[in-house]
Amino acid sequence: MEALQTIDNEGEKLAVDFGNRYLNLMLQRKQLSKDVRVLRAEFEEQGLPTADVIKALNKIRTDKRAGDEKLEQIERFSEWLRGNQTVVDSLTELDAKS
Repeated sequence: MEALQTIDNEGEKLAVDFGNRYLNLMLQRKQLSKDVRVLRAEFEEQGLPTADVIKALNKIRTDKRAGDEKLEQIERFSEWLRGNQTVVDSLTELDAKS
């Protein structure tokens, strides 16, 4: 019976330690989210479309991960598709129904 009590005590300590650290991280994440909202509001007040800047940053990250060869292939496909009037017309129609 003593071994079971030891396991329970260790389990309790682990659960409490994990819970405290987890909650601390969740509180930090909540604060960071608030800080980001404040930062965005500050720059949006100055006329900067922060959503577009964030999209640009995310695209840069995606492009860096993809590598040059993959980006060249995607650009080639984009050029071909933009050069096809049927594709362009279909995209226009698709966007109009959104």
